[in-house]
Amino acid sequence: MFVSVSICLIYTISCLTIGFLLLPVIGVARSAWRNYSALAIIATALMIGQCLFVIAWTGLGLMGYFFLVPIIILLVLPVFIGIVFVRRDIADIFNRLFGQITNHFLALPSHMKFVEILVVLVVILLGIFNASLPVRFGAGDGIFFYMVLPKLMAASGRLMPVIGYEHTHSISGLFGEMHHSVMLALGNEQAALLFVWVTTLTMTAILVSLCGSLGVGHVGKAVAMVMLLSSTTVSFYMIDGKVDIFAACLGIAALYWIVELKRSSVNWSAFYLTGLFAGFAVVAKATYVVAVVLPISIMLLWEVRKSRYPMHVWIGFILIMILPLFTLMVKNSVLFQEPFAPFFFLDEEIGDKYISQGYWNSLDVARNILLTYPFALVYGDHIFQYGNLSGLYLAFAPLILLVTIDTWRKHHLLVRFSIVILITVVVGAVLQARYFAPRFMLPALLSLIPAIAFATEKVYCSSRKNIWLRSVLIVCLCIGLIGYSTIEQDMKRLFRYKVQGVGICDLEGFALPECHDMLAMNALAGVGDRINVSSGYTYWLRSDLIQCMATKDEQTLLNGGPDNMSKLYDLGFQYVEKVGDSWDLSNVPANLSVSAKYSRDARGLSPAVNIYEISAKDPNITASFDCRQVNYPAWDVVASD
Repeated sequence: MFVSVSICLIYTISCLTIGFLLLPVIGVARSAWRNYSALAIIATALMIGQCLFVIAWTGLGLMGYFFLVPIIILLVLPVFIGIVFVRRDIADIFNRLFGQITNHFLALPSHMKFVEILVVLVVILLGIFNASLPVRFGAGDGIFFYMVLPKLMAASGRLMPVIGYEHTHSISGLFGEMHHSVMLALGNEQAALLFVWVTTLTMTAILVSLCGSLGVGHVGKAVAMVMLLSSTTVSFYMIDGKVDIFAACLGIAALYWIVELKRSSVNWSAFYLTGLFAGFAVVAKATYVVAVVLPISIMLLWEVRKSRYPMHVWIGFILIMILPLFTLMVKNSVLFQEPFAPFFFLDEEIGDKYISQGYWNSLDVARNILLTYPFALVYGDHIFQYGNLSGLYLAFAPLILLVTIDTWRKHHLLVRFSIVILITVVVGAVLQARYFAPRFMLPALLSLIPAIAFATEKVYCSSRKNIWLRSVLIVCLCIGLIGYSTIEQDMKRLFRYKVQGVGICDLEGFALPECHDMLAMNALAGVGDRINVSSGYTYWLRSDLIQCMATKDEQTLLNGGPDNMSKLYDLGFQYVEKVGDSWDLSNVPANLSVSAKYSRDARGLSPAVNIYEISAKDPNITASFDCRQVNYPAWDVVASD
């Protein structure tokens, strides 16, 4: 754990330092930092650092120089520069942060102090889980792709598509994956998961700052934190290897700075930061064109009616928003010759493959989702949904009706912002019903929290004589924070892992057969052996095996038969995994030896699996291809000598 925490801490400090150095370049002068919440400035600096590092790691990966020496240089150099130029400013802003947190806590009523302490304990527990536990199976995507690509990049020193996901996940923007890659190169998966926890805290900080900018008080900010942490569409992604937290944090940051833009008549720095974060948010998750860009566009059009920005400001905004998209264009041009993907494809076949992953709900299911909105967001359990909003959304939203019209009029910015976000959510609900999941609209859905938290705060503070009402609100917050979070599940996983000594394949309280299959393959295959597996659970494989895995076309040979066995051997496969019916070993080519090395029966939804070793009876018969380290440390499939 110590190594993971140390690596994550160093990486976080480096991101922060870069952000503080670049804030004046973007237009937020050091003298202006006091005009904003210390929490917002620190969170913004951290995300700017993340953005710059994503560009750097993508460049190194594409050039094949993603090695420890350049990584360490790029991490350490900004820290030394920061010590020279901004150490006093950083110390000052952290002193302000400590003062603001202290004042916030002291201003809370006694019962809300208890809730806030509970929030802190939950956050600490989540950090311990991420620093101690392996990647959770979750929805499977983390094991299929989001942790596999970083594992490949860390081991090979280059950015390369994951076999089987070349024209789907690999063609998307790789934001969180780049941070995972660095953490795996420097340390282990716990360091990567711990940085996801840091980014979740950053997102929480930006949401709290957004609440403050919209007029939400101390009680409302505590409510906002509980609503975020009790949403499983947030907590699930903290430890399952997926990267949605990074994209959501960028989206919330963009929405925070558009609010800051509207609070000030002339605020060019907020304009640029909005563009930067919105661009990276769309790169990190393409569906955020609706969740982030749409509300920002509406608010900018609203702003244009009453003020005129100079042309150079608009040009700067467009350029800084295009910067992240340019990085995506370069990556997809080099790897796929598709510079405009995933928004437009030059090759129609590649475009069809990418789009084919986009719909999984039938029209009837989509209609039912729309008819049950917003309950589907909180209680829905649809295919691939994976996570819900907190039940506190539905519990506290009716309190909006109890706030007087005069009070809402005094907080017109909150009202306008919430109306725009509500419009965005409605548009997103209609457009995304065929692939419904709260994560696709997460920044917009989280941006509904300020209005709900504001109403909850007003009702709480106006009911000083109604102790029972206050008590009900406190109980709801506590139940939401504990009951809707993943603490119980992760506590059980921690007990099994650290106390009972359960292996990574049995942490969930039930066996993951595919995990056992991959570990068996690791034990059987030697370094540099080619394997052919049809399972997508490849993160559990060794990195050398992943790099030389079978392509989709080569996987079709797993049906068995003499001809296919001969082709498999000629392609260099020493071990193959057959899912379902076993091979007929009485019908094997005369020059080959095929033997079963591992077998298990079907378990639940997982079909039976057999692993076979293929070898030549005559040592003079060699395969046409094998797996070698031609460009160390990467492994490649090359023609045999």
